[in-house]
Amino acid sequence: MNKKIVALFLFVFCIIAVVAIGVFGKVPDPASIIPVEKISFIDPSRHEENFECELNEDGEKVIYIQRGNTEHQLYWRINPENATDQSVSFVKVANGDFFEVDANGLVTFNKEVSITVKIQSNFKDLKSDVVNIEFIGKPSSNEDENPFD
Repeated sequence: MNKKIVALFLFVFCIIAVVAIGVFGKVPDPASIIPVEKISFIDPSRHEENFECELNEDGEKVIYIQRGNTEHQLYWRINPENATDQSVSFVKVANGDFFEVDANGLVTFNKEVSITVKIQSNFKDLKSDVVNIEFIGKPSSNEDENPFD
C-alpha cells in the first residue's frame, strides 16, 4: 500500500511539473531581444544633414522654430530601427514651467523661451539624447519695442 501512495504522489508531481514548465518555462531567447543602441533627436527641416539637429556654439543640439508657434512636434530616431522595445519618455530639463511635453513628443509652449528636453529609451537600455529648442524671428509681442520711436 505504501508503494501505491508513493507512485501516485510521483505521478501527480510529474503532472504538476509538466503544466508548470509549459506555463512558466517560456523564457525569451536572449538572441531575439534587440537592445536600443542609440536614440537621437532629429530635425525634419534639415534634409541636407540627414535630419541631424544643428549644433549651437556650445556644441549642444538645437532646433530652431519660428516665433508665434505654440506647439512643436519632436521627432527622434532609434538605432537599430528594429529594436525590440521602442518605448520612449520625455523629461523637462530647462525652463520646465514654460512648456508641456506629452508622451508622443508634442511640446506645447506657455511662453516663448528657450527650453531643453531629454528623450530616454526604456529603463533596460537607458539611452538618451538632449535637445534645446529656441525661437527665432521677430518677437511675437511688441513689449520690447519703444513706443516713442
